[in-house]
Amino acid sequence: HILDRSSEITAIVAGSDLLAFGALQALRERNLVCPRDISVTGYNNIPFGELVAPGLTTVSVRHDELGREAGRMLLGAIEGDKGVRSVVLPTELLIRSSTAQVRS
Repeated sequence: HILDRSSEITAIVAGSDLLAFGALQALRERNLVCPRDISVTGYNNIPFGELVAPGLTTVSVRHDELGREAGRMLLGAIEGDKGVRSVVLPTELLIRSSTAQVRS
């Protein structure tokens, strides 16, 4: 099975914190221990991510900035702006106890 102790997988990088919570549950159901057996990371730093066990390593995004920028882009589109632009918003890696050093 893809999730067992003999697996070469060392980490799961989930597209959101909620998906990472699901990954943690799937590991528990298979008697795997995070991060001893597999590290798990999420994305978006939802408010209770530090409260799960183990605390979830995640990428923090400024939701207020993301919302403002999305609003600007929507207003531009409504006003007829057909241009495509790329926006890079700041993020921060919050390292908690769901990740460990790479096994050798």
